[in-house]
Parts: sequence; structure tokens; C-alpha cells
Amino acid sequence: LVHYMPSVNTGVSSGSAWSQFSNTYKQLTGRSCLFVQCARGSTFIEYLIPGTNNYERMVSASRDALSIIGHEQLGKIYCLYHQGEADQLLETKKEKYKEMLLSLGNGMKADLGIDKFFVFKVAAPHGRKEECVTAIQSAQDEVCETEELFVMAYSGCPSFNIKNLLLGSDGTHYSIFGYNVMGQIGAENVAKNIDTKTTVTKDDLE
Repeated sequence: LVHYMPSVNTGVSSGSAWSQFSNTYKQLTGRSCLFVQCARGSTFIEYLIPGTNNYERMVSASRDALSIIGHEQLGKIYCLYHQGEADQLLETKKEKYKEMLLSLGNGMKADLGIDKFFVFKVAAPHGRKEECVTAIQSAQDEVCETEELFVMAYSGCPSFNIKNLLLGSDGTHYSIFGYNVMGQIGAENVAKNIDTKTTVTKDDLE
């Protein structure tokens, strides 16, 4: 895997945590990862949920991957989810965001058979109102606390800033170092949850 990954929802990611995630996860478990990159930058959650073009492309591409590789070769299917900055800017209300996040996760369970929906908590980029940042972060926290399908895989992104070198100079996108931290610790937490069913708590490198 590389940092710059093409997405089925058009465009190429300018950076991601998934290469480091894959490397760390395989080191810890001996299991490889097959990713279907479905991200779409600067997109509100309402354009990602069932019934939208983005959702249908994600389902189609995932089913294509399953048909090529074979479900028996993959084992279980998980979603790794990191989104919310656009909704902070849109000022999406917490309860509305929770409703749509549940719709997305439950849709993926019904359409693709995902076993877990792992959330990487949204950060606090520049240019957003504090109450709007908190609304989306709290929505993600609460869904993970109350819904069995959803697990908080990594909650450290809100601590990313320019001074600690985890945030890029634009104040919005993560640095490669930030993506790698997110990927490494997220993989450790996901592996722990899958193998032991324990609550995920680790946010920092040791």
C-alpha cells in the first residue's frame, strides 16, 4: 500500500493512514489486509449514506473485490471510517450526524456483511466553530459507546496540531507522520479488539 491511494469515489487521496495500518496489523496478527478505498474528500456524511451515488459505488467496488478474491479467503470484513471535517464546517447537528452514521454502518452490515465499523475520531481542523467540532466528535463517541457494531479505533486525532508535527502547515490535513501515528495505533487497537473483544483505549505511541 502507498499513501496516495485512488478511490472508487473519484480522485486520489493526498495521504492516508492505511499503509501504516496494514503494515502494523500484519506484524501483529500475521494477517494481510485488502483495502477498498472509498473515501471522497470534503464530503458531508449525507452524501455517503445508503441511497447516494457514493454509497452505491462503494458497495459495487467492495462486491467486485469479494467476487475476485473470494469471501473464504478474506475472513471477516471491517470498515475503517475517518470523516467529519466537512460536517463540522456545515454545522451538522449532533443528533442528525448520529442518525446518518448509524444509517451508513447498518447499511454496510446489511449490504456487505461487515463485522465491525471502526471509527477514527475526527480531528479539530482550523476554521471550524468549537461547538461544531465538539458536536461531530461527540456524535462519533456516543455511537461507539452505545452501538455494538461501532468501535472507536482511534481517538487521538483531535490532539494533532502543527507544533507536535502531526498536522500539516495548512492546519487541516495531517502530516505523513500524523497519518502514520494514526495508522499504527489504530491497527494496534483494531487487532486487540478483534482478537480479545476488549475496549479500545490507547491513543499515544509508547
